[in-house]
Amino acid sequence: MQPPDPESIGLDPNAVDPQGKGTKDDFECEGSDMTDLEAPDLSNLGDARKDIPGPDGPHDVPRTPMVHKVVIEAEYDGRVIPVLVKPVSRGIDIFDAVQRATGKTHENMEAIFLGKRLDHYTELKPLGFRDGDKVTVMSLVKKAGDKEDDKEE
Repeated sequence: MQPPDPESIGLDPNAVDPQGKGTKDDFECEGSDMTDLEAPDLSNLGDARKDIPGPDGPHDVPRTPMVHKVVIEAEYDGRVIPVLVKPVSRGIDIFDAVQRATGKTHENMEAIFLGKRLDHYTELKPLGFRDGDKVTVMSLVKKAGDKEDDKEE
């Protein structure tokens, strides 16, 4: 097997290989000196993944992972904010929507859904969100001017 001539692929041979080292007539490709690739081990591949039950709702049967996008309601500081959640979403997507709606930074936010705490990196697919589900979002940082409960008077 011979490499193609530069002219045959539309290149100028003097610009590509000015010393002519790449187009020797006696050059023959004998393959690679590297070891052959191993065939991938496919013995542990099985059937479709089984549903992993998510958290139980107050009156719900166990939830199965999300398959389609849904719109949930994030409640933050008395406001209800609609949030589009896709199966690939993470907690940060909820916090980004709250930040856009309220102007508050999401760095110190966390959420609670059916008793489970959600942070920025929580995968939302296993939670089995449905249209209209409510998520409570809160900031872990006190607002300026809030009284401290444990402050001695």
